[in-house]
Amino acid sequence: MRFAPAKYTLTHFTRGRSHDTQAPVTLAETTVHLKLVVKVLGVVLDSKLQWKAQEQAVRQKMTT
Repeated sequence: MRFAPAKYTLTHFTRGRSHDTQAPVTLAETTVHLKLVVKVLGVVLDSKLQWKAQEQAVRQKMTT
């Protein structure tokens, strides 16, 4: 079984400011950079779990 590190996304789910959330991760010679918004199983999540990104995505679907 092979995994594609280029398809990985990195986000930190935290509302705290005391953690370093900007550091990238290196997997199998591929650097994965931080994304503030990710889509997991059709749900759009932002790093602060505010649900604004999901609301925007649903509103966008409703207009089309």
